[in-house]
Amino acid sequence: MKNHLLRVCFVLVMSGLTNSMVNAVGISSLAELSVAPSQRAALIVKLRNEGPSGLQQALDFRDQLERKLIPKSEQDQTLTQNAQNSAAPKELLDQAIDQIAGQRYGSFSKLYWYTDWDKAVAAGKTENKPILVLKMLGNLTDEFSCANSRFFRTTLYVDPSISPLMRDKYVLYWSSVRPVPKISIDFGDGRKLERTITGNSAHYVVDTDGNVIDCLPGLNSPATFRNWLSDVSEVTIRLSRLSNDLKLVEIARYHRNHLLVENLLPQIATWPSSEKTPTATTQLVSQPAFPPAKVAMARAMSKGFIEGPLVLAVQPNTGIKIEAISSSEQLSQQIAPARLSQESLQILRLENPTEMQQILFANRGPTLILGQDSKQADSKDNMIATLCQTIVEDEKMNQQFHSTLHGWLAENPAKSLDELNERVYSELFLTPSSDPWLGLVNQDAYTGLMHGGLQLK
Repeated sequence: MKNHLLRVCFVLVMSGLTNSMVNAVGISSLAELSVAPSQRAALIVKLRNEGPSGLQQALDFRDQLERKLIPKSEQDQTLTQNAQNSAAPKELLDQAIDQIAGQRYGSFSKLYWYTDWDKAVAAGKTENKPILVLKMLGNLTDEFSCANSRFFRTTLYVDPSISPLMRDKYVLYWSSVRPVPKISIDFGDGRKLERTITGNSAHYVVDTDGNVIDCLPGLNSPATFRNWLSDVSEVTIRLSRLSNDLKLVEIARYHRNHLLVENLLPQIATWPSSEKTPTATTQLVSQPAFPPAKVAMARAMSKGFIEGPLVLAVQPNTGIKIEAISSSEQLSQQIAPARLSQESLQILRLENPTEMQQILFANRGPTLILGQDSKQADSKDNMIATLCQTIVEDEKMNQQFHSTLHGWLAENPAKSLDELNERVYSELFLTPSSDPWLGLVNQDAYTGLMHGGLQLK
């Protein structure tokens, strides 16, 4: 039955081919390629509704196809050869897997994400696992989700030291806080630049009773993310043996202990044992009700490095600075914590093929790898080094935010996920839900445009 379903999956994926591909396949395969797209969509829905097992069926089939294990007796020979030698069928299959998995690059990460909270909770109870919640702008299945969620997909979720931990220890769930803003610049000669702008993301660990165990804001290095997942999983296992009232006491204690270790509250040792709960002594600088996008952007270095020039076009005097690296040895030491997996590098190269880079930047001249003044290198080497460097800088800021969150959860461990997330986006990410323009509009600035260039649906 399973093999039959996989064969059907292949046929339905193949049904989305263009007419030129159909002609290349041959007349004998037209019957198999004539399956209606609606049937292909129905199979994707069916596999997604089966949860992780549905995803695994699609991944198993992809593996068989990639390793050329599909028997010729089960597929028309011409069709099979075309599937093995052409990129189009594989791309279609990967697109289907993305929809089944609930995330872009699902065939790399092999992770299944719920988007229905009730189903995620039910799965957590059945499997006796906490829920890893991703809050983000946009959708995890879209190429143009917010920048940090894109970095999660390419630097964290595909890492072979992280994805099994996510899959085995957690039920995964993501939800969109709001649509992701996009900016498009038309150069008038056929060239366009399109990027996302503003926004941030956070991971929460929530038990099936709805208690927030911890939150890791923003982008962190693979090592830090992996360690956090492992540590919080162990905490959640211990908490699962307690009543809910005792859970809240222990959650508060857990975060107080982190504050002690981080030396944020040295005075706590002098406090008498009581019901009083400490809060973090470090306070963030007061911000206006609707912080400008350039201020919020500075709180996520990796995405800010991309979006800085675009925000600058909208709001002058914005700059993203990366500390200069004087030697390759110094660079290597600095970016070591953010070392990327081979799977991450594979995606980066997939997204930035050398031949396309040569076309896009034909007039740029040679590029130099960061920190090496004399060695000419591929632009992707420079890109990888810069990405790792910005991840390290991002983590410094996000660890400060994490300390602030320890204080919040120590003070009020009963705060709901939605309440805590609202505070995170408002006070840490500086993109409150009350600001519909995400800090990109200065109402005091004259633009010479009707209504300041703003439009409503």
